[in-house]
Order: sequence, then structure tokens, then C-alpha cells
Amino acid sequence: LRVGSINSVHVIEAAVKEASAFDNSDWVMDCAPGAACPVAAALRSADLALLVTEPTPFGLSDLQGLLELTSEMGIPAALVINKMGMGDASFDDICERYGVEVLARYPFSRSLAESGARGESPYRADASWARTTDSLWEAIEGRLS
Repeated sequence: LRVGSINSVHVIEAAVKEASAFDNSDWVMDCAPGAACPVAAALRSADLALLVTEPTPFGLSDLQGLLELTSEMGIPAALVINKMGMGDASFDDICERYGVEVLARYPFSRSLAESGARGESPYRADASWARTTDSLWEAIEGRLS
């Protein structure tokens, strides 16, 4: 985005409108981290907010803001913890406070990061990652049906 150009909220609103026109009503929108206006714009049409965080103080702080936002907007949320083992933040208290379930935990994997940097699919690079992702998708589908 450039100064004076269309802001990200308008881009997100246009993307939501375009995606909503398809017959298949299930679609995923990836957003920037944080709880700023672009995220709120994307959440307006959401049936579920899948929040992805890392076990760091910054990740915990960011998650707090997102959970407050989803709570205020009345949007159910679920959590994915990425890079487990990279930090020591605990999500137990915040999950209990907001009634949020952790649907998946992905451990930090240098080999997976390296394979991704080579453009390789994580499904082919790590069978455990693939199983976790398949289970995650099943849990999401269960919540949306």
C-alpha cells in the first residue's frame, strides 16, 4: 500500500464480497497479525476466527487483543499454536478465560523451515505436520457444520 492508495480495509471488503459470490460458502481469509482495522474488517463476515500464535510474550499479548476483538464481535474463536518449543508462554489461562480451544499445536522444526525455504510442500516434508493439519481441518469443518 502506498500513501493515497486504497487502504487494506477496502481491499479486504472487496475480497470478502468476491468470495461470497461463489456457491461454496467455505473459504479462508488470512490476515495480518494483530487486532487492527484490517483484521476487524475480515472478521465481520467470519463464522469462525482461527487464531494462530506463537508461544512468546508478544504472541500472548497479540492473542489477548484478538480474543477481546472476537469476543466483542460475537465471533467464535479457536487457536493454533505454531512453533511450540520456541518460547515459554502458556496459553492455559487465556484459553480458559475466553473459552477457546487449542485445535492444533505445531512444534518448531528447523528441517521443515528449511524445506519450506526450498519451496517444498510441508505435506511431503513432514508426515507429522500433515497429520496435524488434516486433524485441524477436520476440527474446523466440525465447528462450521
